[in-house]
Amino acid sequence: MGVVRPETRVQAERRTELDIGKGIAVLLMICVHVQEMYSQPTVQKSIFGYTVELLTTFPAALLFMFAMGVGVVYSRRQDAAYAVSRGGALLLTAFLLNALRGYVPWFLGLKAGLLSMEAIPYGNVTLSLLEVDILHFAGLSFILIGGLRAIKAPWGAYPVVAILLGLLNYLVRGIRTGSPAVDSLLGLLWGAGDTSYFPFLSWVFYPLAGVAFGTLLRRCEDKHRFYLWSLLVGCVAFFISAWVADFRLLHYLGIPEAYAYYHHDLLGNIFIGSLTLIWLSSLYLLQGAFPAAVLQRLQVWSRNLTTIYLIHWVLIGWFALLVGFNQMSYWQTVLAMAVLVVVSDKAAAYVPLTNRTELFSRIRRNSHA
Repeated sequence: MGVVRPETRVQAERRTELDIGKGIAVLLMICVHVQEMYSQPTVQKSIFGYTVELLTTFPAALLFMFAMGVGVVYSRRQDAAYAVSRGGALLLTAFLLNALRGYVPWFLGLKAGLLSMEAIPYGNVTLSLLEVDILHFAGLSFILIGGLRAIKAPWGAYPVVAILLGLLNYLVRGIRTGSPAVDSLLGLLWGAGDTSYFPFLSWVFYPLAGVAFGTLLRRCEDKHRFYLWSLLVGCVAFFISAWVADFRLLHYLGIPEAYAYYHHDLLGNIFIGSLTLIWLSSLYLLQGAFPAAVLQRLQVWSRNLTTIYLIHWVLIGWFALLVGFNQMSYWQTVLAMAVLVVVSDKAAAYVPLTNRTELFSRIRRNSHA
């Protein structure tokens, strides 16, 4: 896999292939969320709808999580306390976002007669406060990584921990209490509630694998050869996992039911993770084919990922007061996707990076108060 250097001090370095992947993921993320919230069921269950869902599996959410693990390796801050405090800040931000994108606008919409309770997701506006999304998962993952750093776990321990947690998921994934609120809170850890989209045990495999991958990538001197080997490993893992899964490829990709994707098991981790590895390796090998203007925009979206994530969800939540839920036709869906991409991008440009850093620092300080 190329010459591998021993452990060295982390250098400030951006990986172009990761920026490309995250930039594409931002675009796909906005499109699929528009479809899930606004499109008619006939659109969602059409070839168009399934294509949108399929294109946002490993190129979007999975890439975010894997890249998060790689980014931890390349971060200037390598201390355990920073990872834990950042995880706590993300958790607080995630619950705040639930209020800003769901509870507040939908509660006001109900009071104003703009929305009906039957149209509200889950049929209960309070449950929107307990929804478990990718930001909640990211917070828990940073806390775990901080714990592993505190005990000075070697990079090889990260995939081992990922596999052990994946096995634990088999034991608890069917446990429910019957209480929507309690199950929603348990949904932070496993798929216990209907509001849990990114339970910790189903998804932690990816950032932990990303830490191991990022460590090897940082130490390797021949990046081209490293990615060729990564592509080969990804292809082998794909075919083996697909064979073991009896070639139920669309099942793990959430077609036709999204539940199997959001709450997938360890076998699904390996199968979808192999696609992520193939995708990232391909982006590295093909990065020279991207026009300069496209590459620049993708890199901007990559740097603004968290900001755009927050902005687009708040816009989607409040726009529902005007357009309702699941009412849009094909052309309306495509138009809404384009509008949300442009507006989110432009709005993110007005949030200076220094202000964002200060905001998260303030949240971390408050979480320790």
